[in-house]
Amino acid sequence: MGIIRQVPVEWSMEELVTNIEVPSGYGGVVKARRLSRKSMNDQNSPVWIPTQSVVLTFTGQKLPPHVYCYFTSLPVETYVLPTIQCNKCCRFGHVKAQCRSSPRCFKCAQMHEGETCTVETPTCLFCSGTHNANNTSCPEHSRQKAIKLVMSQESISYLEASARFPQVRRPFADTARSSPDNNIMSTSPNSNHPKSISYKKTTFTTRRPNATATPGYDQQAHRDIVREPDSQTLNGCALTQETLSPNDNLIDQLANILINIISRFSDTGLPNKTLTSLTQLTTLLSNNGIQADPVE
Repeated sequence: MGIIRQVPVEWSMEELVTNIEVPSGYGGVVKARRLSRKSMNDQNSPVWIPTQSVVLTFTGQKLPPHVYCYFTSLPVETYVLPTIQCNKCCRFGHVKAQCRSSPRCFKCAQMHEGETCTVETPTCLFCSGTHNANNTSCPEHSRQKAIKLVMSQESISYLEASARFPQVRRPFADTARSSPDNNIMSTSPNSNHPKSISYKKTTFTTRRPNATATPGYDQQAHRDIVREPDSQTLNGCALTQETLSPNDNLIDQLANILINIISRFSDTGLPNKTLTSLTQLTTLLSNNGIQADPVE
């Protein structure tokens, strides 16, 4: 994001985005936001007064050196994100109206609001210094300000920028001294304080018996189950009974029919040619194992 100055207050943001011109290669302007400054009126109430500074959001990866609007060249500067701190929990990045955390005192670093604290010597929550946690001279405030500058210049996230700057660490002794649990005293055998009583209920359950051992893997029984059964017939015999198709004994049936016909004409005389043929046929059937009456 970039910031331009000397923009008349009479110009609306929609009018500025529509009429602004950006040099080639720097994308375009998608959003404009005018900055306002806080002032107190006669009734001691805050009033926001618009200024001539406008923040522009570009679609390009780099900021243009100038933008043009109504035949006027406006220089573009890098907009540095502001360093804001909550007055309720003393954390950075949000304000009190948006805070959802527990209150933390910016004077003594305890779990209460700072406006009601009566401590004379302040203790910083971040660096354990003798100043308030919202003091701009705190090392943590300087660190947060440097993080915002890197985020604005390089367009990176807060996590990436904060990894470049070491955190402001508090000494362990100061942390233990300011802990809410520092008033808890350990009881000794000769102490007059009553011993702590635990109200936690203790239950006893019977031990589960061991599982009954089962027989292991029987290799021979497994082989008996999966082996192929022994064949009861001879090798190559798939059927126990011989089955014949209707055409297998067709010749025998025809021969029997012919023999019956010949036997009917055995009493009557037959022509010589017919008798010769029947004699040959009877001889042929006899040679094949079929019993036939002789033709006389």
